[in-house]
Amino acid sequence: MNKRVKIVLLGLMIWVITFIAGFFIFAIFGAEVDGPPIEVMWINGISAFFLVIGLALALFLVYRDKGQDYKRTAWEAGIAWYVIILLMNLIVVVGLLGVKLGFWFPSILTDSTVLIIPIVVGYLLAWRKNKV
Repeated sequence: MNKRVKIVLLGLMIWVITFIAGFFIFAIFGAEVDGPPIEVMWINGISAFFLVIGLALALFLVYRDKGQDYKRTAWEAGIAWYVIILLMNLIVVVGLLGVKLGFWFPSILTDSTVLIIPIVVGYLLAWRKNKV
């Protein structure tokens, strides 16, 4: 499979894992988007937890091929995944579900882990590869 197609599919996988987890939180606990601040913080925390699970799985799948340019892959994956997650949240959560933009904006910072972590991991793998 083409590496860029794989990166895009993994980005969608990260979003789907996070979205499904968030959907079940809303469905099971009856949470409201504009609910009390404590409730919103818990929802954001749980969503961030599942975001990291999806990210860890995607990192494993994208970096398991040896002999690749880890730095280039890091930048491609980090930027692509961040853009995919922001656009999918904007389209689905704001556009289709009608959530206010004010609720979506904080996720820009929360989702920045999807940009930063792959780059850091890629540079660490490149450093390790050069050291050995």
